[in-house]
Amino acid sequence: MKKHGTFLVPTLTVHMRGLENAEGPPEVTARSRINRPRNLELTARAMKLGVKIVTGSDVRYDDQFRVQDEVVELVRVGLSPIEAIRAATSRAAECLMIDTRTGSINAGLEADLIVVERDPTLDIETLRDVLLVVNNGKIAVNRLNPERL
Repeated sequence: MKKHGTFLVPTLTVHMRGLENAEGPPEVTARSRINRPRNLELTARAMKLGVKIVTGSDVRYDDQFRVQDEVVELVRVGLSPIEAIRAATSRAAECLMIDTRTGSINAGLEADLIVVERDPTLDIETLRDVLLVVNNGKIAVNRLNPERL
């Protein structure tokens, strides 16, 4: 994969959903119980070999797991917090071949921005609690408490 520039999108959270949904089909739970450890090991090996890793979730927007959860899982597997964040931003844009248009904060590029309470490079879990979203130059979500400012 590294030699050919192939990206790995491990979708680690998809197995978490299968394990945590007690009311779901038993075959999904069984598959997740078998595949989750394999997927974690594969991702850790790929990371150590220098394969480009990108976030993906294979879930609906209204599902309980989000991209933030995938980023947290990538850190648990061994990526540094900044590399896990890049897997969801610049690396994802590179994978989709839109990195000349978006994926990083640079003049002339499209960008959505989020605000979280703590530095995610020190506490990756803070990404689970997004306080502000700026989309296309407009505030799309605002959970900021003026007392925090």
